[in-house]
Amino acid sequence: AGPCLDCNAHKVMSFLKKVITKHAENNQKSNMAVIICDVIVQCLEWDEPIFVDDFNILFCVTNAYTDFIKVAEYWCGENGIAWKSEYDEMESYCKSIIKTLEFFKEHKFIDKIREKQKCKMFGYVGRKDYSIYGLLDCYKLLPMSERRLCDYGMRLFSVSNMANSIGDNRSSNDVDNTLFDDAVKLGYKYLNAFFELGNVPQKLVYWRMNAIDSLYNNIDLITDDSELLALYNLTNAWINPRIEQDKPYNRMDTLKEYNYIVVSRISDPEIKDNLISKGLYGAKDCIQDIDQNINDDQSEILGLICEVGYIDRIEKMIMMKIENNDLGLHGLIKQAGKIIPDDSLSRYVNKCVVFYILSISKYGYVYTSVSDILEQYYLYLSDDSWNKLFKDIVDRFAESDYEKITSLWGDFTIFSMY
Repeated sequence: AGPCLDCNAHKVMSFLKKVITKHAENNQKSNMAVIICDVIVQCLEWDEPIFVDDFNILFCVTNAYTDFIKVAEYWCGENGIAWKSEYDEMESYCKSIIKTLEFFKEHKFIDKIREKQKCKMFGYVGRKDYSIYGLLDCYKLLPMSERRLCDYGMRLFSVSNMANSIGDNRSSNDVDNTLFDDAVKLGYKYLNAFFELGNVPQKLVYWRMNAIDSLYNNIDLITDDSELLALYNLTNAWINPRIEQDKPYNRMDTLKEYNYIVVSRISDPEIKDNLISKGLYGAKDCIQDIDQNINDDQSEILGLICEVGYIDRIEKMIMMKIENNDLGLHGLIKQAGKIIPDDSLSRYVNKCVVFYILSISKYGYVYTSVSDILEQYYLYLSDDSWNKLFKDIVDRFAESDYEKITSLWGDFTIFSMY
């Protein structure tokens, strides 16, 4: 196959097929078209005949109705090859066969093919995502509203369930997740109602985890301590540590991660301390993905943030590390932002992150990885912080020689991106 492709054999074959068909069309007295049609029908008895779309026109030229019906039956009949093929191949076979059947006015045959195509759209094993994902993409374009979920969402859910009943449906999980997310955004009554639609024993664990995942994906919508505590209790009831820890592939890491998210958002110190005392998460768990370049002292700081939150003592410790120009500060600055509670993040960014950027900006932003720092934190920068960074760039340029104009250009490019 390689050498054939190297010499463009596929183009040569395409050219030859066009030459043969055009010659047969324009020289009907030569009987070439009749011979080709006869050969095509004989080829149907082979083990793996190849479908050649270009030759269908010859059945029309010779008015070989009976022969073409044999071809159509072989490819798109009741047990045709098309229905055992990949979806795109099936679509190509049907489109070509229907076009020729229209010439012979075989409308009943055409209707049967189109009806079978509709079933194939949802019934082809392992390939339903071709059709379902298109519907899902259209659904996502609709503005968020009750009608989006309760009308169009339920239609999509019904189609996805029908596809499930026929066979494998790899798009099902994406449909369910999207609808769960919408239900959470609309409110608890919608979440409860949608949850009940799929709350059956056959998919008990799957359905519960989808509901929990959607609640945590939209955790910013939950601000009240009582709701957070209810979510904590629900999570630990549905992901039971006593059951999970005995499984070879358990959800203990997920449970600890979710518990940390809730605890970090609880504002009441008494409730927070009570949840921490349960021991279902810890400092090591919430910083398990830290940068390997972070040293033990910096890991300790991250551990303290996990345990007590972002307090004055921790802020002073980070500022001191920056002043001393410790190794591994880049990883510390980025990782701390991932575990500091949202209500303290703006303070952290405008105090520590800005101070860190200014401390490493002597040789410009391009060579100090400032870009990914700004990418992570730019939404939290105050106007005063932006002014400080801008002034720093201008001051550095004014104090240096003009050979460093490239550095200035790079700094302003990164600065303007955010």
